[in-house]
Amino acid sequence: MKTLQSRFVTLLGISLLLAWVVLALAGVGRLGALGSLLVLAVVWAAAWPIAARMTVPFDRVTAALSGRGPLLYPNPDPNLCEGPAAPIVQSIAGLAQDVEKVRREMAEGIGRLGGMTGDLKNISSQISRQAMVQLQGIETAGASIAEMASAIRNIAESTGSLASSAVETSSSVLEMTASADEVAQATEALSGAVEQSVSAIDQMGASIREIAGSVERLSDAAERTVSAMTEIDASIREVEGNAKSSADLADRVKTAAIEEGMMTIADTIAGMEKIQETVARSSQIIARLSERSREVGKILTVIKEVTDRTSLLALNAAILAAQAGEHGKGFSVVADEIKELAERTASSTKEIEQIIKAVQAEAAEAVSAAGEGQATAEEGMKFAMETGGALKKIMETAKESSELAGWIERAAGEQTRGAQDVFHSMTQVGEMVGQIARAIQEQRAGTEAVVRSAEQVRDITGHVKRAMAEQSKGSHQISRAMETITEQVQRINTATHEQEMGSRQVLGSIESIREATQEGVDGAVSLDLSIETLQREFAALRLNVTAPEEGVRKEGET
Repeated sequence: MKTLQSRFVTLLGISLLLAWVVLALAGVGRLGALGSLLVLAVVWAAAWPIAARMTVPFDRVTAALSGRGPLLYPNPDPNLCEGPAAPIVQSIAGLAQDVEKVRREMAEGIGRLGGMTGDLKNISSQISRQAMVQLQGIETAGASIAEMASAIRNIAESTGSLASSAVETSSSVLEMTASADEVAQATEALSGAVEQSVSAIDQMGASIREIAGSVERLSDAAERTVSAMTEIDASIREVEGNAKSSADLADRVKTAAIEEGMMTIADTIAGMEKIQETVARSSQIIARLSERSREVGKILTVIKEVTDRTSLLALNAAILAAQAGEHGKGFSVVADEIKELAERTASSTKEIEQIIKAVQAEAAEAVSAAGEGQATAEEGMKFAMETGGALKKIMETAKESSELAGWIERAAGEQTRGAQDVFHSMTQVGEMVGQIARAIQEQRAGTEAVVRSAEQVRDITGHVKRAMAEQSKGSHQISRAMETITEQVQRINTATHEQEMGSRQVLGSIESIREATQEGVDGAVSLDLSIETLQREFAALRLNVTAPEEGVRKEGET
């Protein structure tokens, strides 16, 4: 009886242990609430009838011993049921029958519980395997999520660098756009300066053409002046010869005035007429020379104006060249050449002006001398006409004529030398005018080349202007695109950081799940051990329950 009671207590303890294991599995999340209740219901459904049946015989024996009820045996042995021990025998027989019945029911219940523990063992093994698979999957998922988190961190770092690069690139694009705008403005100003330079060069070309025409006219005037001076020189030489003849004649008149007397008056009159004619012709030639000198003075005035205008154009060209910078070096060289040419022309013009003034002064003196010679010739004519009435005065007149002829001779010599100087000066003027004409032609050719170059520069500047306008427009578009890209990169960077934080939270959740799963695996292992212990207890209990039956069977066989 005590053995049965101990087995009963053991059965109840194992049932409670199974219930605790089921609750532990439910706590770690491996079994659902419905599955936990189902396992508990199965365990208690199997254990409760056994426990109930086991208490019935004990209740009956207790009641019989306390006088509250009889112990009845359905088929008592007739020999034992007689006498005073009959009630006890019957009670013991009934008790034995009840105990046998309880034993059989316990054996059946233990068999069923053994099958259930086998099923629980299979379920526990399956749960353990699933927990291990789940743990491995969680660890694999954790590693993958860790790699993903590392990749997200790398992406976050890359997006941070990309955001910084985008900001720097945006700043660079803004600087490039500002530089493109400045270059476009400078190109606009350069285009205006080139247009002004082209206009100034066109004006300079027109002025150079005017100067070339003036120089050509000056060259023609110089040639005419040289020709006139040649004629003047010949006339002066003729006057000089006539003056010598007059002086010789005056000497002969002085020495032989009385001897020749009236006989030479006719010759004297003829000579005086010739002198008068020569002096008149010399006066005309000298007057023409004076007129030519005034014309040359006018030409010099034109040359001076052209020189002043050339100097002004050279100054304008130098200013434009300075404004054009590197592109104006050619203009600067041309401006320097024009300035130097203008200075040489001005210097030569001053020299020519001085020479012309000297020629004009000498021509004025020659005109005065010619006038005086003409007056003297007229007076000589008068004296010759009056010679017949004043022979006494012939000597004096001859003396005066000789002196006057000497003076005329000296004046004619001086005029000849002055005319030669004027001739040489005009020859030099002609050569200088030729040089100026050649320089003007070269300058004209250079100006045409400069005009062509300036037009090319204007065309190139126009292309550059259009290109810079397109570049400025493209720079603004790039700037706007970079601003959009920067905003998108900032949003991507923010989203990446948020994703990184989310991945950290996921890693934390995965770690919590892994720990819970590990606890579930540990619980499943503990459950396997508990079920194995329960199986051993059931085996021992079955052995104890079935032992009396085996003993009775062996006793019956003997």
